[in-house]
Amino acid sequence: MSESPPKNTLLYAGIDGGGTKCQVTLTDSNLKPLASARGGPANPYQDMATAKHAIETTLAAALDKAGLNRSAMSQVVIGMGLAGVNIREIHQAMCAWQLPCAKHFVTTDMHIANTAAHSAPNGAVIVIGTGTSGFCEVDGRTLSLGGHGYPLGDKGSGCWLGISAIQATLLAEDKLGPKTQLAPMVLEALQARTSLDLVAKLNNAKQRDFAALAPLVFSAAENEDAVAKNIIREGAEYLAGLAQRLLDFGAPRISAIGGLSKKMLPNIKSDLAQKFQPALEAPEMGAAIFARKQFKAMLSDPK
Repeated sequence: MSESPPKNTLLYAGIDGGGTKCQVTLTDSNLKPLASARGGPANPYQDMATAKHAIETTLAAALDKAGLNRSAMSQVVIGMGLAGVNIREIHQAMCAWQLPCAKHFVTTDMHIANTAAHSAPNGAVIVIGTGTSGFCEVDGRTLSLGGHGYPLGDKGSGCWLGISAIQATLLAEDKLGPKTQLAPMVLEALQARTSLDLVAKLNNAKQRDFAALAPLVFSAAENEDAVAKNIIREGAEYLAGLAQRLLDFGAPRISAIGGLSKKMLPNIKSDLAQKFQPALEAPEMGAAIFARKQFKAMLSDPK
């Protein structure tokens, strides 16, 4: 049976939204987790309507799991860490969104990931998932790298790996590039018979559709396919450069998160890879911490 929290009792919700999923953790006023839920893609830069729908439905699912009425949303302070809001217009649009909650605050997925990864304010994080990005904070100074999105950037990401596999397949099929195990694997995965058939099937593909092909690259590489190994090597070199820039900025600690972090980190040169340390909390908890900090700051300085 659903209940309502006592009046004047605040709850916090942390949201980690990206190109593949929306992860929500609902907490009490002391940031003790009450329930978590997972939903669909929540990158407003890619698709604003889809992102908002994912956020709304995943928040509702978290309330349900916590045994709370949907009306309890009015007592929830929300922190959103979203991919794509590093673009100013997207950030402004999400901040202006009218939600039936106590208050909501918006920042990047990189920011909340960094908050969650380290017990101290100073540190750096690299996100390796559907996209890639880097963020560092040192004594109040911040540095953001990457996060440029498909089709302009996100090298080393799931989306980039998938696109690279498709490009290698098309070259191999046209006999303009080296033979690769990726060609039959990609054609089979997308149920395509020819290059033109493959192109047609990808006509309306999203980032997540390309990222779904990333496991094929790792599978082919494990089977000593030279093309697949070169793709991974190129992505790892970019991620190594990203990490070095963050460390040069003065980060005392660096972590990597995201669905592909465990796959890509072993491919980064060992002297750099060994500097990575595990994240202390999940990104959505970083978003909840961010929400409480921003809300308390607003109350102390309402302007």
